[in-house]
Amino acid sequence: MTTATRLPICSISQVFTCGLLLDLEGDTARVDDCQGEFPPRLEGRLPPLADFCNLRSGLRDYSTLTVVHGGQPEGVLGRDKQFPHPVRPAGRFRGPFAG
Repeated sequence: MTTATRLPICSISQVFTCGLLLDLEGDTARVDDCQGEFPPRLEGRLPPLADFCNLRSGLRDYSTLTVVHGGQPEGVLGRDKQFPHPVRPAGRFRGPFAG
């Protein structure tokens, strides 16, 4: 790992990054307008910043891919390399916040 190594953003740093961007720009749409400038090597439609802020971007968590599924920290995990989810949903969520 060097100073040139790009580190993927995991969920907690994603939340803090979104908070910083919202503090600087004040509106998720303003960040979405310039989004194509800074995430290199991503193809297809990028999720809007609002989806990143509420953890609904649809992007798999990098730490889960490396720790649970055996990916390498220095490796590149593209969308073409899919790993199964370790736990299948049992059904509809029935917790205290369920609608």
